[in-house]
Parts: sequence; C-alpha cells; structure tokens
Amino acid sequence: MKILSIDDPNDLYYPLDKETYNDPAVYYHGTSKQFSNSIEENGFHLKKMYDQTDVSNLYNAFSTPYFKTMNFDEMDFQKEDLTYARGGASDSISFSGDYWYARSYSKNRGGESIEKIVKVCKWISKLPNCPFKELADKCLEKYGPIFENHIPCLYVVRLPEDEWKRFKIKKIDHDVHNNVPNESIIARIDFSREIKKWFPGHQGEPQFHWSEK
Repeated sequence: MKILSIDDPNDLYYPLDKETYNDPAVYYHGTSKQFSNSIEENGFHLKKMYDQTDVSNLYNAFSTPYFKTMNFDEMDFQKEDLTYARGGASDSISFSGDYWYARSYSKNRGGESIEKIVKVCKWISKLPNCPFKELADKCLEKYGPIFENHIPCLYVVRLPEDEWKRFKIKKIDHDVHNNVPNESIIARIDFSREIKKWFPGHQGEPQFHWSEK
C-alpha cells in the first residue's frame, strides 16, 4: 500500500498514475485518519464507527413535545438530518468512483455521520431547558474527540470484480453491501486539515499532472 501526503490544501491534482485513474475497479473512500489503524488491519467493515442507538435516541427526541413546540425557523437541525446515520448507512460502505468527490468527503470531521451527530449535539446542549442535554453531552463525550482531532485522508481501493462489473460506468456514489478486505487497498492519501471541498464539473475541470506533459 502506497502512502502519500498532500500538504497543500489547494492541491487538486490527481496524485496517482494514469493507469490507476483509468482502472474501472478502482474506487475511493474519504474518511478520518483516526480510523486508519482499523481499516488497514481489518479492511472496510459494515460495522459503523458510532453507536446507532445514540443516533436513534437523538432522532426520536425531535418527536417529543419539547421540539414540537419550537418554531421551525428557530431550529438549526431536524430529525431528517440524522436519517442516513440512523439507518441508511447501516448495511453499506460508501465509495466513490470519483477521486475529487471522495477527497471532498474526507473533509467531514470524523465522517459525515459523526460530524452531523456532533453538530446536532452541540446545538442541543445550548438550548434553554432542553431535557436532552444529558443525551447530547454523552454523545459529545463519545464523538467530540473524533470530530475535533479529525485529519482527512482518502483510501484508494480496487473493489472485487462482482462489485464494479455491474455498472457500465464508474458510479460517483457506490454503496458496497459486503466487507472489503484490507488487501484491496492500493493507497492512502493524507491531506491537510485545511483541505477545501472541490467538485469537478461544478467548480472546474479535473486536474492531472500528466496533462502538463
């Protein structure tokens, strides 16, 4: 497994070779470097890095009288913000066929679900007379350090043939419903904490070092 480090938060160039870029089996997974030991030892597993019971408790809190009496415009979050973390992510591992989408995803602090959990809990903890402050504080104790110490990284993975051959083209969003072994990992790319989100097509063309030759 190659390990590359990109210190410039504005570096948008594809960091690997043309053959890897054109390989239909190669997909990308943006995550937090805090999970690297587990990923590199055990591969990618369907088991999540957070307790879904915590998410369900937060989700259900929004159906209680305390939140129902609040003006919608006063609410920074709603239960729908937790839908994916609560159940949609339970039986799959997210990969992207696009390096830059996965690169942007890696900016989510601790991953998309943990970032959302922490932001929701920080908001709840500041609400006046909220009966769910204790729940929020417990979640912040669990997931706050992951959020605060986040370092973005991206894994380059060659998926099993039965995964990628189902599609005529690479899918930007591809959910894998099986564990992916660590021997499938080609490379890990470590980014700066200050990495900026960027999407080709929305903000410009993909960048390649070989295009300069």
